[in-house]
Amino acid sequence: MAQLAGTRNITSILKTSQQKAISTGLLTFALIVALLWGSFRPTILTILDTNRKHTERQQLLERLRTQNTNITALLNARVAESKKFEELDYYFPHDGDYSLFIVNLHLIAKKYELKLEGVSFSSSYFRQVERMSVLQYPEMTPATFQVTLKGDPANLSQFFTYLESTPFLPKVLNISYSPNRNNAKETTSSATLLLYKMTAPAFGQ
Repeated sequence: MAQLAGTRNITSILKTSQQKAISTGLLTFALIVALLWGSFRPTILTILDTNRKHTERQQLLERLRTQNTNITALLNARVAESKKFEELDYYFPHDGDYSLFIVNLHLIAKKYELKLEGVSFSSSYFRQVERMSVLQYPEMTPATFQVTLKGDPANLSQFFTYLESTPFLPKVLNISYSPNRNNAKETTSSATLLLYKMTAPAFGQ
């Protein structure tokens, strides 16, 4: 059977047209992608940059929060320690003001039915104290007081036991008695107490 003239040529033309259509479609698609990328690229880069900056700021904020927590903890610790140092200044006054101790001494004597007759500074024991290393403390200076009490001597043991347990930490160096023959409960007792004072303020100087 005879073929029509030009059949192969029509087929070739159709194939060529189809290839061109595909090529044109691919080229068009590539151009669209390129155009879209060109138009969306700045936006995408901006979004990525914004996310990066946000992450960095979050990390910075977290570091600042941690630092703030640490600083707050340090400040609280400093306040707590400062209170302890202030207590040292109260109980071991660097200026030698033992008025708080004397007030407490009076109250403790009253607690044990003893009358505080007098309190005076004494230097008679300084040399003995200086010779005893067990009574020496760094940054502290000893001071001795002569205390005169009147009352039942049976209460003295409890009185001095309680006194030595107070924050002032006094030490009893010597006790002497002057008995009352008419009334033993009116016995006069004298005691030498050793206290300490800071050589300088414990805090804030």
